[in-house]
Amino acid sequence: MTLHTFRVTVRGRFDGLTDATREALLATVDQHSWLNSAFTEAGTLTYGPELGPFTFRYQLSAPEQDGAETATTQAGLEALATLEALGCGHTELRLGAVDMDEIPIRRKGRRAV
Repeated sequence: MTLHTFRVTVRGRFDGLTDATREALLATVDQHSWLNSAFTEAGTLTYGPELGPFTFRYQLSAPEQDGAETATTQAGLEALATLEALGCGHTELRLGAVDMDEIPIRRKGRRAV
């Protein structure tokens, strides 16, 4: 079984935040800037001070066959668990995955085939 590396994004909007949750998110907003974002196994959460849209970025390994679906499901469940732990409501969730092993690599100005 061949494992592929998938980069998964989970996008959405905060919804129904309490004053306490809003304060907690704003207290750490600098740590969640897109400047600090990366695709990681644990996931990276980014959002801005307006507390509107957010993005999680995951890098996960999964079998080549059905890997995008497996990685997307895993990332979605992880993102939902994190949002719940933070006490954040959400709406408009969108998920997408890219198989990094299917992207051509450029070397010395030439495109790999």
